[in-house]
Amino acid sequence: MSDAPVNSAEEERTDVPEPSGEEVRVNGWRFEQFSALGFDLQQVAALVYSAVDLNVARRLIAAGCSPIIAARILL
Repeated sequence: MSDAPVNSAEEERTDVPEPSGEEVRVNGWRFEQFSALGFDLQQVAALVYSAVDLNVARRLIAAGCSPIIAARILL
């Protein structure tokens, strides 16, 4: 048996601040909006937590850009 300390995921995250209720609500809303535009789950996750302007994404999609290409442009 090793004497090395075991770090649980909970212990490793103690220095990460919990998001506020407002941040959780905004990110949830952004998730819904990017999903509705046709981005896949992986793209949505990246877009939600980025500084990407949702209106720019909307304009790209409205102009005929596919979600795949739009994600490449935005990210």
